[in-house]
Amino acid sequence: MDFRRVRQWDWLTGLAGLILFVDLFVPWYGAGGLTASAWESFAFIDLIVALAALLAMAVVLVSAFSRVEAPAKLVASWTFWVALVAAILVVFRVIKRPGVDIVLNGGAEHVTRQWGLFVGAVVAIGLVWLAWRARQVMTATRPLRAHARSGPARES
Repeated sequence: MDFRRVRQWDWLTGLAGLILFVDLFVPWYGAGGLTASAWESFAFIDLIVALAALLAMAVVLVSAFSRVEAPAKLVASWTFWVALVAAILVVFRVIKRPGVDIVLNGGAEHVTRQWGLFVGAVVAIGLVWLAWRARQVMTATRPLRAHARSGPARES
């Protein structure tokens, strides 16, 4: 494990993933004096957002543990696509609030958006860009295999 291999964009992607994962536990919606986190509000969107956050944090670990860039680039690519889906779903939920029966058991008629929803939307959109940048800056700086000879190839 060598954290010197982790690039700036990898660190930023991992940090955004950590913020997004923590944000899943803060209030996203409220009604009648009660609040609900993303875990309590959604049936599957929370799982996709959590997967995007965990993949983003994995970019840092895979970059630190692998000696070649291919695994880190693959994880950054997966993070980009999952974060894109998560960002679309979160932005959709900013626009369309879920019903009270899904979010809260308080029986209130009006569901309000809480600060965690907006933080989640901004960080999810930012994570898409950061994962894209983390994938783009990876270049093959090391050879994939060691060459046995250095010089022109000889014919036999």
